Amino acid sequence: MQLRLPIGSSGDLTVVSTAANDLALRCGFGEIATERLVQAAQRCAEGMLQHAGGGTIYLRALQEEVTGAAPPQVELLAVDAPPCAGAPAGDTRGAADNRLARFAGVATALDCHVDESGMALRMALSPADRPGAVTLPPVAIGVVWASAEQGHGGLNVHSTARLSTLVLGMGRAAESARRVAALQGFAAQLQQIDRMQGALPQADDTALAAIQLDPGAAQLKIAGAGSIDVWLASASDGEQSLPAADERRVQPVLRTLPSSSSSLQEAQPRPLARAQAPWPAGTTLLAHGGPAFAPEQWQAWLASRPGLVERHPAIVAAVLHRDRRVLHAGGSVVVCRRSEESRPAAPPEWLLGSTAGDAAPVAAAHEESA
Repeated sequence: MQLRLPIGSSGDLTVVSTAANDLALRCGFGEIATERLVQAAQRCAEGMLQHAGGGTIYLRALQEEVTGAAPPQVELLAVDAPPCAGAPAGDTRGAADNRLARFAGVATALDCHVDESGMALRMALSPADRPGAVTLPPVAIGVVWASAEQGHGGLNVHSTARLSTLVLGMGRAAESARRVAALQGFAAQLQQIDRMQGALPQADDTALAAIQLDPGAAQLKIAGAGSIDVWLASASDGEQSLPAADERRVQPVLRTLPSSSSSLQEAQPRPLARAQAPWPAGTTLLAHGGPAFAPEQWQAWLASRPGLVERHPAIVAAVLHRDRRVLHAGGSVVVCRRSEESRPAAPPEWLLGSTAGDAAPVAAAHEESA
């Protein structure tokens, strides 16, 4: 479950602190680790209010990154509210280095993206009072659900040393996703989705999908029902102004429509939408529910956010969700990338030019997380 906490006034600081404390207790955090999580959430909220007038904080237990009975880390996503229409953008980069430096020594992993719409910050916090090394699954995952309502989205992940299998339930398909994920084997899960697709709620934001990601073989398999749009985006090649380069950076994998969009003359249910595609190194998978993006929209969006796909998948998901909401498109967002490509060994390039007093502790925090 992901908690969504809107930040719009100083009164929301108490709400954020209480939510962070409650989540820490549910996840088995130690006393010092709980205080660390609460402090991080408070600092995020204060930074949003000071530099952007508000924003949204997302809290999620990273259950897919642990094995056995080990308590999970907690992911904290902080996304600035976009500037109001007609208002000049603030000096986001000038302020972001100071905001990031406040989390040195607090988070076990730290990453961010800054553009004219504000800052998106992601950190992971350990349940241990003295954090140690973390063994990550082969695939890193970022998610932002379309609604704060419980049960409005579900992510079920099974990872081995070689591959990860995701079962997604967007919109009102969370319970369906849990039933599919309980089955052993990817083929059995696809058969179950095929049987269930006719019973899915007929809504533009509802989808049920299974994705198998194999970084070693550089391959992915996917099947989906409902309304889901899946694309692959390659890392920036430094030639974003050239149309040919933009076309190489994004390609569709799977696009489905809700059953309500089917022709009334259809006598037979449609076959389950399936796809198999290469997943080379440096490639990010982006999946979202709700209204689809046209190819030219994807290309324009990626070109306007240089460097974004190199950030952690959670940051990509948060920025995509923020921008789609501005476009009144909504929808849940899930993003996947190889884990070894999702833990930068250094802060973003622009941060290296900040004052030594701010950049040094942030760089140290990244080294600890690597």
